[in-house]
Amino acid sequence: MFSTLRISSILGLLLGCALSLFPVQNSWAENNTGPIDNPIGGVTADVLPTAQVNGVVWDQAIVGNTVYVAGEFSSARPAGAELGEQEVHRNNLMSYNLITGEMTNWTPTVNGRIRAISASPDGKRIYIGGSFNWVNGQPRSRLAAFDTKNGELVKDFSPAVGSDVLAIAATNDKVYLGGWFTSINGVPRQRLAALSASGEILSWGPSANYPVRALAISENKDRIIVAGGFTELNGESSQAIGLLDAVTGTSYPFAASGIFTNHGVDAGLGSLKIFGNQVITTGYAAGRGDFEGVASIDISTGRIDNLIDCQGNAHDATVLNNIIYVVSNSNYCAHTGNRTKKDIGYQTSAFTLKPLTKIAKREKGKYHNWEGYPTGAIVNWWNDFQSGYASGKTGWTVES
Repeated sequence: MFSTLRISSILGLLLGCALSLFPVQNSWAENNTGPIDNPIGGVTADVLPTAQVNGVVWDQAIVGNTVYVAGEFSSARPAGAELGEQEVHRNNLMSYNLITGEMTNWTPTVNGRIRAISASPDGKRIYIGGSFNWVNGQPRSRLAAFDTKNGELVKDFSPAVGSDVLAIAATNDKVYLGGWFTSINGVPRQRLAALSASGEILSWGPSANYPVRALAISENKDRIIVAGGFTELNGESSQAIGLLDAVTGTSYPFAASGIFTNHGVDAGLGSLKIFGNQVITTGYAAGRGDFEGVASIDISTGRIDNLIDCQGNAHDATVLNNIIYVVSNSNYCAHTGNRTKKDIGYQTSAFTLKPLTKIAKREKGKYHNWEGYPTGAIVNWWNDFQSGYASGKTGWTVES
């Protein structure tokens, strides 16, 4: 059995790591801080040949064997080619084959940054959101849709979003949006909205007082998890994360919304991934906030079941075979008991989804003390990244 885990780096590389399933082993022992060798369903750190771009990749979406890549770039080139060699035009959006790493001949043109890309569950559509206003020479105000069968821009989907779109989550017949906007099609919507597949604004209209940067739909489709830099949802206190009804937009009690203090323009929770009854989120705290790391949260209650607290902003995470894979700017995880590699080089890291120990008291006083929270053990999975020239970070997005 073979699959892939894809990491997008702002080096302009889309790095792939070969997945190899290890033999089933006994359950990991409690109070095990790692590093753990050969975990069940572990991923090797072997680099796969993958297309490259000359800028930043902010987000990815996988449909079948096609990886759709969105960000800020103007050209792409084959695996192994140096910058400036064998380059072809690709304007902020491209795709490549998941198995071979080769670019497809899909060449849409988008005139601005794309911050979010999401596929409908049936794989028939790709939605993109960002700060652009033209796509393939047609007016599109910060949101657009493509037909994956022919790669063409969907003509009858052209809503007017008042400001930047930062997050998208789609079903087969509707699409949920989060971002900076305060109106869509002239209708007030405070940073959250839902549209039909034809672009009509729906009645779903909860509000957030600061930007929404991530959205996720629960597996049974009745709940929407939202994350970002806000401190209020629907006029009530909700710090950085919250739980909403997928039909009415009503807020539900969610324990985690009272735990993290990340908020504002430069701090918050920046990604969400669903894994069964868990939602995986990542934290960044360049401004006001206390959490830099990854948390696995029970969707029904908001209980934090696993908290990976590493010093340095975490950008994205995914789960594959009960392992959490993380891309981040982290460089110190010793207080979790994960003291390896001289506490450097955590820019790509892996931890057990199952918590195996508890966080110890922090040794470095200026950071928040998450002592006592359950935490997973680190896995022997190391990748060497060079910081990218575009924004000085290593990786922004990881998909499996």
